[in-house]
Amino acid sequence: MSTPIINPTPADRRVNGKPVVRAVPTAPKKETKMTTPTAPKPAPSPAPAPKVFGTTPVQTVNGPVYGAVQPKVSPVMKTRFDIPKTVHPDLVEILTRKRLHNSAGEIEFGQWVEAQLKAVLPSLPEGSLVRRGALDCVVAQCMPKGEKARASDVLFSSHMDTQHVPSDNPARQKVLYDANFGHIMLDTKDPNAGACLGADDGVGVWIMLEMFRAGVPGTYVFHRGEECGGLSAHAMLRDEKEFLRQHAMAVAFDRPRTNEIIITQGGAACASERFGTALATALNNLDDEFEYEISHRGTFTDTKVYRGVISECINIGVGYEGQHGRSEMLDYAHAKALRDAAIEVEWGSLPIDRDPKAAENEWNGSRSGRGYKGYGSYHDHNDQEDLWGKSFADVKDDAWKNHKFDAWKDHKPAPMRWERNPAPAPAAPSVTLSATDELLRMSLDDLMFFLGDDVDAAARDVAELIMDYAALKARCDAYKTLLGSAV
Repeated sequence: MSTPIINPTPADRRVNGKPVVRAVPTAPKKETKMTTPTAPKPAPSPAPAPKVFGTTPVQTVNGPVYGAVQPKVSPVMKTRFDIPKTVHPDLVEILTRKRLHNSAGEIEFGQWVEAQLKAVLPSLPEGSLVRRGALDCVVAQCMPKGEKARASDVLFSSHMDTQHVPSDNPARQKVLYDANFGHIMLDTKDPNAGACLGADDGVGVWIMLEMFRAGVPGTYVFHRGEECGGLSAHAMLRDEKEFLRQHAMAVAFDRPRTNEIIITQGGAACASERFGTALATALNNLDDEFEYEISHRGTFTDTKVYRGVISECINIGVGYEGQHGRSEMLDYAHAKALRDAAIEVEWGSLPIDRDPKAAENEWNGSRSGRGYKGYGSYHDHNDQEDLWGKSFADVKDDAWKNHKFDAWKDHKPAPMRWERNPAPAPAAPSVTLSATDELLRMSLDDLMFFLGDDVDAAARDVAELIMDYAALKARCDAYKTLLGSAV
């Protein structure tokens, strides 16, 4: 198997089993090789049976704990994609960093991302640029080739922050790689291990870096504060709306699992079925192992914020699972295949079929209509001290001790009422769901985001749920007594 490199070459990337030739503007980097220390050869003995599961960990400094390469898995275990024997060094760099929003780690990481992008600029067409956007998110533009080429109307989206917590040790964390299955996970035995792996959305950042290096035309936005409700996305909408209107599609690489093209987020239409189906077909045609299809099960990512100014706003499954916890895992084999396909997709040929103006009159409340502002709703964070403009040297010593990371908790809960933007609030609907009914209608993801992002409202609804349960239990006890079956 060939060694993976930064910019996929024809030998590294295949479509339907055949090599695909594509010019790559930059020189490749070397992959981090995963080898075990050479040990003295033991005395000759019968060959052991191949191991199907598990690896032997080998530690490296400030890097991952790699798994020793084992013989191929049993034929009864179906393996998808060609399993890489090494992990791209930039992805290792990303996943070993803890990137809580507005922390010293996120600030340093943003500077690293900006430096990686600027290093590629000399090899890209004239007019390409890297700058800071609203709330100091990182914005890059790769121009198409040709003297009179116009800027691409495709916007790619990922976010740099993670669900690490203030109590995490700021030191780098180590990760594990299972070369049998192509999976990356957090080394939970490492004393510096954080609260999560950070593949949400570190893998999206990595895919976009690779696309920019390969010269894929488009606007690349590396957002901040997505895990806090899309802070930089809302700031971009406020400060750079006309710039956003120049784009026909916003493509996020921030969905868990490996098969979804999200066209609906939090019950709000963000993209057309025609566009989503066309993109799923394009990806599936580039790799026989892909099984992408459109889905309405999305919750929130930054592209949802742009659905009122950009026609097609979607989110692609990039291969991580168990996000926001220590059990988070990344299917690196899938992520690598998606990177290769994203470089090959003819983004400009996808059909645009949705009118973004329709989103301007949609309700701002939850899908069941009670108006709670949960995950993805925007609160004013201007009172939160922003360290981004300072150099890392200025904040690395005291940021973890003194910075008010949980300033969002000081905000008053959103009022429990209907809101319409921009018209005044209409009359309440004829049928109003109880808190119990609404909680029962929520998916597990909706419930987790609701409990985590609007604590006051969650507490009120849980209290109402308890009272409903107590009333129901009392009624059941009364029926038992009347029927003579009380215990």
